[in-house]
Amino acid sequence: MSSRHDVYLKFVGTGTDRLFQIKWFRFLTEADTASVVEEPSSIQIPQNYVVEQNYPNPFNPSTTISYSIPNPAFVTLKIYDVLGRVIQTLINKFQEPNTYRMNFDASNLSSGIYFYRLQVGNVFVALKKNSF
Repeated sequence: MSSRHDVYLKFVGTGTDRLFQIKWFRFLTEADTASVVEEPSSIQIPQNYVVEQNYPNPFNPSTTISYSIPNPAFVTLKIYDVLGRVIQTLINKFQEPNTYRMNFDASNLSSGIYFYRLQVGNVFVALKKNSF
């Protein structure tokens, strides 16, 4: 017998701003309850800190910024103009080890050169240039 069911998950926290991520989910039938369920091997935690060059670059009006973090940490990703002023903060929160892709929409900015700076805790900082 096959049917569809809606599943709702509710996480009750203590008011912290932590993000929960479900990496995999499986429903078990009565026949499955005696077997062991293993986590899929396709989940890969990054081994190094990596900040990719944004693409497309130059861009108009949006671009994607990709980065990887191998350890849980507080992450900030900010956009700066050529004078060093913060234009926009894309990320300012705790993140788990993973590879992330952020979209930067610059449709409200004038054409020119901008920089993005990723800081992961007190252990990693990277600065890259982009233009549009």
